[in-house]
Amino acid sequence: MSNRGRRRRSTSSIAPSPATSSSSSSGYPEPRLSQLPQWKFSQVLGELPPAAGGHRNGPAALQDDADEISAIEFDARGEYLTAGDHAGRVILFRRTDEDDEARLQARPRAELERADYAEPPPPPRYSYATEFQSHDPEFDVLHSLEIGEKIKKVRWCPRPNRRSLCMLATNDRTVKLWKVSEHKAPKKENSEPRRSTQASSLQEPYSELAATTKPRGSSADSAEQIEKVGDVGDGYSAKCRRVFGRAHEFNINSISNNCDGETFVSADDLRINLWHLEVTSQCFNIVDMKPADMEDLVEVITTAEFHPSSCSLLTYGSSSGLVRLVDLRRSALCDQSART
Repeated sequence: MSNRGRRRRSTSSIAPSPATSSSSSSGYPEPRLSQLPQWKFSQVLGELPPAAGGHRNGPAALQDDADEISAIEFDARGEYLTAGDHAGRVILFRRTDEDDEARLQARPRAELERADYAEPPPPPRYSYATEFQSHDPEFDVLHSLEIGEKIKKVRWCPRPNRRSLCMLATNDRTVKLWKVSEHKAPKKENSEPRRSTQASSLQEPYSELAATTKPRGSSADSAEQIEKVGDVGDGYSAKCRRVFGRAHEFNINSISNNCDGETFVSADDLRINLWHLEVTSQCFNIVDMKPADMEDLVEVITTAEFHPSSCSLLTYGSSSGLVRLVDLRRSALCDQSART
């Protein structure tokens, strides 16, 4: 059976062809092939479509556009990898080779000294952990506009505890703060499970009580509506903690966490808003590039990013090819105090 038309990832190493001469024009000897980096295929996360036909638009192509990956992000330690797709889903992968490294470090010292570590360690391995539906299609009645569920960006937040993960996910208009908790499977016992009499706090793993108890200080018409998802996979549960919406007239193109662990920014084509993770009712507009007359518009914001270690520094790029660096300590509105 011919393998022509199959969509496969090559597992062979990718290396440049050997040099035809032994020395370069500068007089220095060129490195040997063995000294050049050997790029090797590592891993595919997900399912490849069935092999049939040889055309891109045929059955060998993706079966559904909803499966296309639109955002991807590692957490700070590289233990988790998250991906967002066009269907509004967030998929989590977890590193599974850390147990092998722990067993290797637990070997006797004499055995470790005799071992040969000339070869580099194997690449990390990730496996599917869980997934949940983050966004759904919406309709903006005011502007008569359909808002898709496609995930534009995913950003990790500081972990509240060892068994919980927090992340921000956004579509074109709404940013959501999600908490994914890892919990042990309940033991099968004849005794009745113990019931708690207190409401679950933000730092506690998801429980059945949290799905039925209304948070303190909330009301039926509150602007902050917390969406409960419940169990989403083997040993995982997800909850929407915050919804940051109704603050952008144009499509969001980027979000960025601040290193202070309390704030983040969301940027669209003309504005950048500063949010607090605990406040959904208001945000601060720190960059506004919208002219009085839209015909005078000459550039739009394309991306925004916080400094990794200085919480007051923010940079953003525009369609005119400029990168501007702003200091939030100098002015409340930073579009005029930028350093280009």
